[in-house]
Amino acid sequence: MPLHEKASYKKDGQWITITPEQLRDPEQLALAREKQLYDSEEQKYELFIRNRENLPHFYRKGIVRHNLDRQSDSSEHDKAVIKLLTFLENNSSLHLKSYFFRAFKDKKLHKIATMRDYAWAKEVTFAVSESGYVRFDLLGRPNTLNCTENNPFVAFEVVDTHFSSKASFLALLELSKKLPFVIGYFFVQNTPYLNCPKTSENKGFSFVQLTCYINDGDFWIRDERISDTVTNALKNNPDAYYEYIYEKVKKEFMVKRR
Repeated sequence: MPLHEKASYKKDGQWITITPEQLRDPEQLALAREKQLYDSEEQKYELFIRNRENLPHFYRKGIVRHNLDRQSDSSEHDKAVIKLLTFLENNSSLHLKSYFFRAFKDKKLHKIATMRDYAWAKEVTFAVSESGYVRFDLLGRPNTLNCTENNPFVAFEVVDTHFSSKASFLALLELSKKLPFVIGYFFVQNTPYLNCPKTSENKGFSFVQLTCYINDGDFWIRDERISDTVTNALKNNPDAYYEYIYEKVKKEFMVKRR
Protein backbone atom coordinates (compact mmCIF):
# COMPACT_ATOMS: atom_id res chain seq x y z
CA MET A 1 0.00 0.00 0.00
CA PRO A 2 1.45 3.43 -0.93
CA LEU A 3 2.49 5.67 1.94
CA HIS A 4 0.44 8.57 0.59
CA GLU A 5 -2.98 7.50 -0.68
CA LYS A 6 -4.02 11.04 -1.59
CA ALA A 7 -2.63 14.47 -2.36
CA SER A 8 -3.99 17.99 -2.09
CA TYR A 9 -3.48 21.19 -4.02
CA LYS A 10 -4.98 24.65 -3.80
CA LYS A 11 -7.04 26.19 -6.59
CA ASP A 12 -8.87 29.54 -6.35
CA GLY A 13 -8.59 29.47 -2.58
CA GLN A 14 -10.06 25.97 -2.25
CA TRP A 15 -8.24 22.72 -1.44
CA ILE A 16 -8.79 19.87 -3.90
CA THR A 17 -7.94 16.25 -3.08
CA ILE A 18 -6.89 13.70 -5.66
CA THR A 19 -6.16 9.95 -5.46
CA PRO A 20 -3.79 7.70 -7.43
CA GLU A 21 -6.81 6.10 -9.11
CA GLN A 22 -7.76 9.45 -10.65
CA LEU A 23 -4.27 9.72 -12.14
CA ARG A 24 -4.96 6.79 -14.45
CA ASP A 25 -6.77 9.35 -16.59
CA PRO A 26 -4.02 10.97 -18.76
CA GLU A 27 -5.70 14.39 -18.57
CA GLN A 28 -5.94 14.24 -14.78
CA LEU A 29 -2.32 13.09 -14.60
CA ALA A 30 -1.11 15.96 -16.79
CA LEU A 31 -3.12 18.47 -14.73
CA ALA A 32 -1.86 17.15 -11.40
CA ARG A 33 1.74 17.31 -12.54
CA GLU A 34 1.39 21.07 -12.98
CA LYS A 35 0.22 21.57 -9.38
CA GLN A 36 2.12 22.03 -6.13
CA LEU A 37 1.03 18.89 -4.27
CA TYR A 38 0.95 18.37 -0.52
CA ASP A 39 -0.02 15.52 1.79
CA SER A 40 -2.94 17.54 3.20
CA GLU A 41 -4.14 21.08 3.85
CA GLU A 42 -1.69 21.21 6.76
CA GLN A 43 1.14 20.98 4.22
CA LYS A 44 3.53 18.88 6.29
CA TYR A 45 5.11 17.30 3.19
CA GLU A 46 5.46 18.17 -0.46
CA LEU A 47 4.51 15.31 -2.77
CA PHE A 48 5.47 14.25 -6.28
CA ILE A 49 3.83 11.83 -8.70
CA ARG A 50 5.54 8.65 -9.81
CA ASN A 51 3.92 6.74 -12.70
CA ARG A 52 5.49 3.40 -13.50
CA GLU A 53 3.81 0.67 -15.54
CA ASN A 54 0.55 2.67 -15.38
CA LEU A 55 0.52 2.41 -11.58
CA PRO A 56 0.62 6.07 -10.50
CA HIS A 57 1.22 6.92 -6.86
CA PHE A 58 2.46 9.78 -4.71
CA TYR A 59 5.82 9.95 -2.98
CA ARG A 60 7.28 12.43 -0.57
CA LYS A 61 9.68 15.05 -1.89
CA GLY A 62 10.51 16.62 1.47
CA ILE A 63 9.37 18.34 4.63
CA VAL A 64 7.59 21.68 4.39
CA ARG A 65 8.65 23.93 7.25
CA HIS A 66 6.31 26.60 8.62
CA ASN A 67 6.80 29.77 10.64
CA LEU A 68 6.88 28.83 14.35
CA ASP A 69 6.26 32.35 15.59
CA ARG A 70 3.51 34.23 13.74
CA GLN A 71 3.03 37.38 15.78
CA SER A 72 2.74 41.00 14.69
CA ASP A 73 5.42 43.48 15.76
CA SER A 74 4.97 47.04 16.98
CA SER A 75 6.45 50.17 15.43
CA GLU A 76 8.68 50.57 18.50
CA HIS A 77 9.98 47.06 17.91
CA ASP A 78 10.82 47.87 14.29
CA LYS A 79 12.62 51.10 15.26
CA ALA A 80 14.70 49.21 17.84
CA VAL A 81 15.68 46.58 15.25
CA ILE A 82 16.95 49.23 12.81
CA LYS A 83 18.82 51.09 15.55
CA LEU A 84 20.53 47.92 16.79
CA LEU A 85 21.37 46.83 13.23
CA THR A 86 23.03 50.20 12.56
CA PHE A 87 25.15 49.80 15.68
CA LEU A 88 26.21 46.26 14.73
CA GLU A 89 27.13 47.25 11.17
CA ASN A 90 29.16 50.25 12.36
CA ASN A 91 31.30 48.19 14.75
CA SER A 92 33.41 45.49 13.15
CA SER A 93 34.63 44.09 16.48
CA LEU A 94 32.13 43.51 19.25
CA HIS A 95 31.64 41.60 22.45
CA LEU A 96 28.39 40.19 23.71
CA LYS A 97 28.30 40.72 27.49
CA SER A 98 26.17 40.20 30.56
CA TYR A 99 26.51 41.05 34.22
CA PHE A 100 27.86 38.29 36.47
CA PHE A 101 27.24 38.66 40.19
CA ARG A 102 29.76 37.60 42.83
CA ALA A 103 27.74 39.22 45.61
CA PHE A 104 24.63 41.37 45.86
CA LYS A 105 26.45 44.63 45.10
CA ASP A 106 29.48 43.11 43.41
CA LYS A 107 28.75 42.82 39.71
CA LYS A 108 30.96 42.77 36.65
CA LEU A 109 30.37 42.54 32.92
CA HIS A 110 31.65 39.28 31.51
CA LYS A 111 31.98 38.21 27.89
CA ILE A 112 29.53 35.72 26.37
CA ALA A 113 30.89 35.83 22.82
CA THR A 114 33.18 37.79 20.51
CA MET A 115 31.91 39.00 17.14
CA ARG A 116 34.71 40.11 14.82
CA ASP A 117 34.04 40.88 11.15
CA TYR A 118 30.44 39.65 11.15
CA ALA A 119 27.84 40.11 8.44
CA TRP A 120 24.43 41.21 9.76
CA ALA A 121 20.91 41.20 8.32
CA LYS A 122 17.40 41.77 9.64
CA GLU A 123 14.29 39.64 9.20
CA VAL A 124 16.27 36.49 8.38
CA THR A 125 14.27 33.29 7.87
CA PHE A 126 16.17 30.38 9.39
CA ALA A 127 15.16 26.70 9.59
CA VAL A 128 15.51 25.60 13.21
CA SER A 129 13.83 22.18 13.26
CA GLU A 130 12.24 19.54 11.06
CA SER A 131 8.87 21.22 11.46
CA GLY A 132 9.59 24.90 11.15
CA TYR A 133 11.60 28.06 10.89
CA VAL A 134 11.87 31.33 12.77
CA ARG A 135 12.37 34.81 11.38
CA PHE A 136 15.17 36.33 13.42
CA ASP A 137 14.94 40.07 13.95
CA LEU A 138 18.71 40.18 13.48
CA LEU A 139 21.17 37.46 12.55
CA GLY A 140 24.94 37.66 12.33
CA ARG A 141 27.60 35.21 11.20
CA PRO A 142 31.35 35.50 10.56
CA ASN A 143 32.38 36.65 7.09
CA THR A 144 34.65 33.61 7.03
CA LEU A 145 31.55 31.37 7.31
CA ASN A 146 33.22 29.55 10.22
CA CYS A 147 30.83 28.19 12.82
CA THR A 148 32.75 27.27 15.97
CA GLU A 149 32.66 28.01 19.68
CA ASN A 150 34.94 30.98 18.95
CA ASN A 151 32.82 32.06 15.98
CA PRO A 152 29.20 31.38 16.89
CA PHE A 153 26.20 32.50 14.94
CA VAL A 154 24.49 35.27 16.92
CA ALA A 155 20.84 36.30 16.68
CA PHE A 156 18.88 39.02 18.44
CA GLU A 157 15.20 38.76 19.20
CA VAL A 158 13.84 42.23 19.93
CA VAL A 159 10.97 42.00 22.43
CA ASP A 160 8.29 44.65 22.84
CA THR A 161 4.73 43.28 22.96
CA HIS A 162 5.43 39.54 22.89
CA PHE A 163 8.02 36.89 23.74
CA SER A 164 8.97 33.87 21.60
CA SER A 165 6.22 31.32 21.05
CA LYS A 166 6.58 27.96 22.75
CA ALA A 167 7.36 26.19 19.47
CA SER A 168 10.10 28.64 18.46
CA PHE A 169 11.59 28.85 21.97
CA LEU A 170 11.95 25.08 22.34
CA ALA A 171 13.38 24.81 18.82
CA LEU A 172 15.95 27.51 19.64
CA LEU A 173 17.01 25.64 22.76
CA GLU A 174 17.69 22.54 20.66
CA LEU A 175 19.46 24.56 17.98
CA SER A 176 21.86 26.11 20.50
CA LYS A 177 22.52 22.65 21.93
CA LYS A 178 23.61 21.29 18.56
CA LEU A 179 25.39 24.34 17.09
CA PRO A 180 27.48 27.25 18.37
CA PHE A 181 24.53 29.66 18.37
CA VAL A 182 23.67 32.45 20.80
CA ILE A 183 20.23 34.08 20.76
CA GLY A 184 20.02 37.31 22.74
CA TYR A 185 16.75 38.89 23.89
CA PHE A 186 16.61 42.68 23.61
CA PHE A 187 13.76 44.21 25.63
CA VAL A 188 12.58 47.46 24.02
CA GLN A 189 10.77 48.84 27.06
CA ASN A 190 13.77 48.39 29.33
CA THR A 191 16.57 49.78 27.21
CA PRO A 192 19.18 50.67 28.44
CA TYR A 193 18.47 49.20 31.89
CA LEU A 194 18.42 45.52 30.88
CA ASN A 195 20.14 45.65 27.51
CA CYS A 196 21.90 48.18 25.34
CA PRO A 197 24.63 48.70 22.77
CA LYS A 198 27.68 50.50 24.15
CA THR A 199 30.46 52.13 22.15
CA SER A 200 33.96 51.80 23.55
CA GLU A 201 35.55 55.02 24.76
CA ASN A 202 39.10 53.67 25.21
CA LYS A 203 39.89 51.93 21.90
CA GLY A 204 38.59 48.66 23.30
CA PHE A 205 35.78 46.51 21.98
CA SER A 206 32.31 48.01 21.77
CA PHE A 207 29.71 45.62 23.10
CA VAL A 208 26.05 44.71 23.42
CA GLN A 209 24.90 44.15 26.98
CA LEU A 210 22.19 41.52 27.52
CA THR A 211 20.27 40.20 30.50
CA CYS A 212 18.52 37.20 28.88
CA TYR A 213 19.84 34.86 26.22
CA ILE A 214 19.82 31.29 24.94
CA ASN A 215 23.14 29.46 24.82
CA ASP A 216 24.34 25.86 25.12
CA GLY A 217 20.82 24.43 25.06
CA ASP A 218 19.50 26.55 27.91
CA PHE A 219 17.98 29.89 28.85
CA TRP A 220 20.21 32.24 30.83
CA ILE A 221 19.51 35.26 32.97
CA ARG A 222 22.84 37.04 33.36
CA ASP A 223 25.18 34.36 34.76
CA GLU A 224 22.41 32.00 35.82
CA ARG A 225 21.63 28.87 33.81
CA ILE A 226 17.94 28.42 34.51
CA SER A 227 18.00 24.62 34.38
CA ASP A 228 20.35 24.71 37.37
CA THR A 229 17.79 26.63 39.42
CA VAL A 230 14.61 24.57 38.86
CA THR A 231 13.48 21.07 39.80
CA ASN A 232 14.23 18.08 37.58
CA ALA A 233 10.50 17.63 37.01
CA LEU A 234 10.26 21.14 35.56
CA LYS A 235 13.54 20.92 33.67
CA ASN A 236 12.55 17.65 32.00
CA ASN A 237 9.11 18.88 30.94
CA PRO A 238 9.58 21.19 27.91
CA ASP A 239 6.05 22.62 28.06
CA ALA A 240 6.29 23.39 31.77
CA TYR A 241 9.82 24.77 31.37
CA TYR A 242 8.66 27.18 28.67
CA GLU A 243 5.69 28.34 30.75
CA TYR A 244 8.01 28.97 33.69
CA ILE A 245 10.38 31.04 31.53
CA TYR A 246 7.53 32.89 29.84
CA GLU A 247 5.90 33.95 33.11
CA LYS A 248 9.25 34.98 34.57
CA VAL A 249 10.19 37.05 31.54
CA LYS A 250 6.77 38.65 31.26
CA LYS A 251 6.78 39.65 34.94
CA GLU A 252 10.40 40.72 35.37
CA PHE A 253 11.56 42.00 31.99
CA MET A 254 8.61 42.97 29.80
CA VAL A 255 7.11 45.42 32.31
CA LYS A 256 8.63 48.87 31.97
CA ARG A 257 10.77 49.80 34.94
CA ARG A 258 10.21 53.23 36.47
